[in-house]
This record gives sequence, C-alpha cells and structure tokens, in this order.
Amino acid sequence: MRKSRWVGIALVVLLVLAGCSGNSATTEGAPDIAENGTVPAAADLQTATLSAMSGVDAYTANQTTTIVRETDEGNRTTTVSVRYAVNRSERTLISNRSTTSTDGTVNVTRYLIDETLYQHGEQFTEEYGSTWISRDLSENPTRYSQLSDQLWRHQFTLGNATLSNVTTATVDGIETYVVTADVDTEALNNALRESLDIPRGTSLASERNVSLTATFWIDTDTYLPVQVERTLVETETDDGTTVRVTRDVKTNLSYGNVSVSLPKAAEDAQSIDGQ
Repeated sequence: MRKSRWVGIALVVLLVLAGCSGNSATTEGAPDIAENGTVPAAADLQTATLSAMSGVDAYTANQTTTIVRETDEGNRTTTVSVRYAVNRSERTLISNRSTTSTDGTVNVTRYLIDETLYQHGEQFTEEYGSTWISRDLSENPTRYSQLSDQLWRHQFTLGNATLSNVTTATVDGIETYVVTADVDTEALNNALRESLDIPRGTSLASERNVSLTATFWIDTDTYLPVQVERTLVETETDDGTTVRVTRDVKTNLSYGNVSVSLPKAAEDAQSIDGQ
C-alpha cells in the first residue's frame, strides 16, 4: 500500500507545482525581431522557447513554494524550498528540499541515479530504521525522471498556454523577455495523461476547480527561461467547509554541466520496494 501512496503523492506534487511538456514541446524556429527595441510576438516567443527547452541536457534551479490554505477557522502557511540539479540525458538528479510549517521543518535530500531513488532524512529512522531509504524505479524510469524534471514541467505549462503581454526586464544581469501564460488546464490534463500514461480513474489536480497562471522571464539570447513564477489556486469543499488553497511557486534556473554521484552512506540505504 505504501508504494501506491508514494506514486499518488508524486503525481499530486507534479500537478500542484504544475507544468510539463509533451509533443508540443518539440518545435522549431525563432522569433523574428525586425529591429532593435522591438519584442517578438507572443506565439513566436513561445515556439522558440519550447524548442530551446527541449534541447537542454542539464540545468540547476532554486525553487520556493508558498502554500496558503484558507478556511473559516484561519489560514495555514507552508513553505517549501528546493535546490536541485538535473542531468536529463543521464536521467539523474540531486535535490535538497526543506519544508517548513507550523509543525516544524523537515529536510530531505534525494538522488535519482541508476533508475533508483535514494532519499535521506532523519524522519525516516522511526519508520525504516535508517536515515537512508531507496526505491527501485526500473518499472517505469521515464515517468519518474519526468516527474522530477522541473524544466519538463515548465515546458508543459508553456506548451499548454496562451501567451500575452510580452515586455522586457533584466534578471540577475540577463536581458529577458517577460511573458504571461494563461494555462489551459484541460489541455494540460490531456497532455499529462498521454505523456505519463496515467491510469484511468486517477484524479488529477487539473481536473478539479483549479486556475493556473504563469509568468516566464526568457533570456533574449538563448530563449531559455531564467525565472518562472506560477500561481495555482484551488477551491474545494471538505465536509461542508470551503477550502481555498493558493500555491505561489518561484523558480530560478541556470544551465550547464551537471554530474550526480551517490554518497557512500547511501550504498547501505534501506530498500522499501514492495512497501
């Protein structure tokens, strides 16, 4: 049962933090900027950015998510900070995640390597008797590598959205085009099911009462996003009580070589396969 729960959590995380890319991400062409001082049309910028993103082999990112759960009894805020590095061609990654709420702070380090997910955290000791646990993902390595690939999520967001309001701005010394994306959650849902081969009957966040908007800061030279901000708002009814959940996600990205190696301590990780 624990394995099914883990898969469900992974899908919820994917959809809550939203975005990805299917066949729509494989495009060609670049914006036609006629003269200095002009900006490309939103559709041209979308095409060029999707093409550039699909060609990325490795990148690093810092991401902060603020989750506010609003009810009649008050608000509850959770902050999730993640720093990660991904090698897409090798399907490897390392991430350091810190989650802070009224219950305290939980830190987890994750490695995806050799079709195995390794996780380290003090909280695992009570349940598994070890700070290191591992799970074999060879049954569907593509799904899990995509679930962990933030850039892949951003491609889905961009590829299933209508863009508008192209402007310019400087981010950390980089000249960028700034564009707003109004995401079509129905198209996003269909693309997710097709790309991830999600079983029928599995509920997706994009099938609920959800709105998703995003803003991309895109390097004017490489057409790669250097900053992405997303807001997902979901309204649901829980035992007759209306609950509004807002997730604000800010991601800063950089591109270059990434090499992932497993710490020696992880070699003795407690396997939780079949649990």
